[in-house]
Amino acid sequence: SFNIENISSIENLKKNSFLFISRNNKIENVYPNYIHVITDDPKVFESNHNASLVKNLNLSYCQILNFLFYHEDNLNFPDEFVFKNNSYISIYSKIDPSTQIGNNCIIGRGCEIGKNNILKNNVVIKNSILGNNITISDNTVIGSSGFGFDPEFIGSRMIFPHIGIVIIEDDVFI
Repeated sequence: SFNIENISSIENLKKNSFLFISRNNKIENVYPNYIHVITDDPKVFESNHNASLVKNLNLSYCQILNFLFYHEDNLNFPDEFVFKNNSYISIYSKIDPSTQIGNNCIIGRGCEIGKNNILKNNVVIKNSILGNNITISDNTVIGSSGFGFDPEFIGSRMIFPHIGIVIIEDDVFI
């Protein structure tokens, strides 16, 4: 009887969230009522008031996260770009004017890029927060989708959503 607002991990329980617990997990705790546990383990299911028992935890994780969160692999991912200095920059990004952006770069939705940075040619930045005084070399991709494929679904479009971010602090050369 609460609205889902987030995803929890065992180490970081968040109010009004889902927590995915696999059968292989050795933890058999009872979780607070503000957590909805999704599990493929009947023992965890039976010991938690707010729980769902699923046959395939990976498939459930993918389907639920694809439904709840916008991410770049979602076909309906909303982003809008401006073409500036031969690069595509999301109108939903924040870039300090002192940052130099090379040709053919893509800066995606939600990115924050600090002061005095240099992004050389063909750089792709998505789902990232960059500090100050950072140089990123040509042809670098940061924050894009990883290799979150389940071998059971090879050849399908079912990939694990990457809903985290990359944080690069000050004074870094990549």
